[in-house]
Amino acid sequence: MKENKLISLMKQLDKRALTRLDALINSPYFNKKDAVSRYFDFLRQFHPSFELAWKDDERAYSFVFPQSAYREKEIGYLMSDLVKLIERFLMVETLEQNPLMGKQFLMEIYDKWDLDKAFNKTLRDSHKILEATPFRDHEFFHHSFQLYSRENNHFDKQKKHKMDDSLQKAIDNLDLYYVCLKLKYCCEMMNRENQVVATYDIKLMDELMTYLENDPIAEEPAIAIYYHILLSLRDKSNVAYYKKVCELLEAHSHLFSFDEARGMFLYVINHCVVKIHMGENEFLGDLLSHYKLILDKGYVFDNGYLSPWTFMNITTAGIRNSAFEWTERFIRDYRKFLHPRFEGNAYNFNLAYLFFNQKKYQKAQELLFKVESHDIFYTCESKELLLRIYYMTEELEAFFSLAESFQVFIRRNKLIRSQKKDLYLNLIKFLRRLCKITGGNKSSLERLKTDVEATPRVSKKGWLIMQLNDRLGN
Repeated sequence: MKENKLISLMKQLDKRALTRLDALINSPYFNKKDAVSRYFDFLRQFHPSFELAWKDDERAYSFVFPQSAYREKEIGYLMSDLVKLIERFLMVETLEQNPLMGKQFLMEIYDKWDLDKAFNKTLRDSHKILEATPFRDHEFFHHSFQLYSRENNHFDKQKKHKMDDSLQKAIDNLDLYYVCLKLKYCCEMMNRENQVVATYDIKLMDELMTYLENDPIAEEPAIAIYYHILLSLRDKSNVAYYKKVCELLEAHSHLFSFDEARGMFLYVINHCVVKIHMGENEFLGDLLSHYKLILDKGYVFDNGYLSPWTFMNITTAGIRNSAFEWTERFIRDYRKFLHPRFEGNAYNFNLAYLFFNQKKYQKAQELLFKVESHDIFYTCESKELLLRIYYMTEELEAFFSLAESFQVFIRRNKLIRSQKKDLYLNLIKFLRRLCKITGGNKSSLERLKTDVEATPRVSKKGWLIMQLNDRLGN
């Protein structure tokens, strides 16, 4: 038996979920086949990895049918039946975790059966559940629209000739839902256009933005935040839009779910990153402040882990703000949140990078030697940093030896993209030239600086120009 849909599903379930699934499988309402129950019992013993669960179909068959000869088709039938039961379980679990969804189904039934009291009671309960939720995002408006729409349909069915505000409330919440979600998707589309080669046909965006200039709906926090994010994406030069997003997030981020708030903060972080790349270093302080805030709120975590790239970005932000003590505490305190697959390399490289910027070259070098070579990114970055350490410490023999082997490694490795190869190779080329310029040969240094500035792809270009300026006495 190979890993398949069934095994993939079961690997997602923890012990508690498996216990609840066991109760469903052994309920005659859901399952009347004892063989399926026994098959589940067989697989369950291999939790959590299920590494051996698909090694031997015949072993599974003999567990389920101890008195029968092996029949391959029966295993297929058992798999199919168990997958259907797990999917049924997932639907039931989802319904249990979303009481408003279940209330919607009940109201539909009560309305169809003309059970007015039951309908109204369920409607009141639904409104209480909705109002008790802490979030005011597009999902809140969607649920509100559905409840008022359901209420309006029930009222209309009774043919009462009197005023009822459920229709007005339904369309008001429909507007809130649509505008909020439309703005959110517009922001995502424009963000993707800025990051990758993509062009989206964003209909009605200009009309919607014009409408929101003077309508009170724009004061709703969810709409206001996405509205100003969109303004900042459309006009990056206007700092007021970015500042307004920061102000709104500080006041209202508690109104959104973890994922929603996390996404909003990523927009302001990306805004800072773009500005810094454009040379506007006054955003460095803001960037570090945003990172500190999302660390405090836990928005840095994804499924309980801290991404190694976020770990590196925060380290870099700390270093660029010369917050060395804070950055070292961060690296040491947050390494435990890295996935075990990345922890060693991420910790050793980032701490080495910090030490390099503190001119603690020996400490940095010792850590770089601990970086394992199974990850191409850390291999390249470590070699590049080590090359810069050799330059700074004037270990020229080690420098030229590493420059040669690193150059060969870059050119031969098929996993490195051509653009990235250019970055590394140009740095190696220019650093070699710099090492060969003796004394204060200003004409050679000036020519090299001109070449560096004219070359678009040079890794650590800013650092390299800084070294040239130091040699030139600028």
